[in-house]
Amino acid sequence: MEIGKGPLVSVIIVTRNRPQYLKECLHHLKSQNYDNFEVIVIDSSTDDETQGVVKNYSNVKYAKYFNGKNMAISRNMGIVNSSGKIVAFIDDDSMVCNGWLRELVSSYTDDRIGAVGGRVFHEYMERDDMVDSSKVGRILPTGLITPFHSMDTESPISVDYIVGCNMSLRKTVLKDLGGFDPAFKVLNDIDICMRVKKQGYKIIFSPKACVFHGLAPQELISRRNEDPRSYFYKQRNHLYALLKTKGFKLAYFKTFFWWNVIGLSERMAGRFSLKFVSLLFADLLGKIAGIFLSLKVKILGEKNYLISEKNKRLAQTRNQREAEKSYRRKLVEQQVLDKKFYFPDHKRNIDELIKNWIKPQLEDLEKILSRLNLPANCRILEIGSENSHCSTFLRSKGYNVVSVEVSYEALSIGVPRVAEKLGFNELPLLVTGDILALPFKPRSFDVAFCFSVLHHFQDLGKLIEEV
Repeated sequence: MEIGKGPLVSVIIVTRNRPQYLKECLHHLKSQNYDNFEVIVIDSSTDDETQGVVKNYSNVKYAKYFNGKNMAISRNMGIVNSSGKIVAFIDDDSMVCNGWLRELVSSYTDDRIGAVGGRVFHEYMERDDMVDSSKVGRILPTGLITPFHSMDTESPISVDYIVGCNMSLRKTVLKDLGGFDPAFKVLNDIDICMRVKKQGYKIIFSPKACVFHGLAPQELISRRNEDPRSYFYKQRNHLYALLKTKGFKLAYFKTFFWWNVIGLSERMAGRFSLKFVSLLFADLLGKIAGIFLSLKVKILGEKNYLISEKNKRLAQTRNQREAEKSYRRKLVEQQVLDKKFYFPDHKRNIDELIKNWIKPQLEDLEKILSRLNLPANCRILEIGSENSHCSTFLRSKGYNVVSVEVSYEALSIGVPRVAEKLGFNELPLLVTGDILALPFKPRSFDVAFCFSVLHHFQDLGKLIEEV
């Protein structure tokens, strides 16, 4: 492919509680000799430190994933938020070499190439320079996989799969496949590559597109000390990927069983221990789970995970907006209930309300007016009018007043009672709704004020900016 400006590439980084590694990762991306790319960070961290790192990079998109550690769902979120024709993936503890993006893009030499990856150097592994290049990234007929992705093949070659921390795919291919299967918390790179191959696309391994995968300490420990839980998911996902893309073959079960028993025996140095039994049991349960998952896909078909993720994102955005609107309303209404200001049964003593609540506020307001020295035609916006006594008082002084209250009940019940008791004959313009959602034109008011209402707002900065 002739680069020129080249197609837009979306680089997606999934991260969780590793801001120091993400910072190094983003720093190395800045040194690329390919300019037409965007970076998207999907963050599932339990604190705000990662978001603080991202804010230092103006060209990086940021999205929060609140629901846990599922890499496949995080990557689908990145795809939904991406704009590029090519979508590339790296891990937060990875560092790309100079020219990484250019080498990936240049390897898309025809439309039948669906994915391109490159060499991965692991800090804890030796390089594979002595291995035959025909063994790089292969899925054997028995279902076993051969890695060797650190080998220099000198020129791009066709492979069966590439590594998730150095992987790119065409956006159109990802859409056709429906994104990553959320069942694959691990090995989702192998699954997506097998599905790419099943659709008739080629996968290219480009040796000049290099990534150094440093591995964060917790990930390194988990890889060296295998536990039954992780072993279960590896076996389940490996068999699930094989069965749903290549069909049910007896060779898989035979090979997997004997290979895993022999491999476990070697790792345990021939010792019959509790850990050996637990891993063997996890292996068996993983295979059973893999069979059930593959049967489910065979019967129901593969879902489009991108559409469901996009709908989920839109629903979350919509729900968040509605939640922000109702947040203040609920607080105000709760305040109404707690103080019993507007009970329809009128059991609250209105004289006590005026004495202890309304008159002190009006006295404070009188002091404020004496200091401000506002012109007679001043346009005033009151935010959170409650009984509307303050805005009614201002209207009696000759000012043009608009009073906004989120609670209709507050206005319809409280205002007539209070106005009658205070002797106000003329009410201000009363508006019910969310102050941030009402269609006021810019510079509609000269002054805005409120009493004890700011705690209803989640984003005071946005309120002040809009008002």
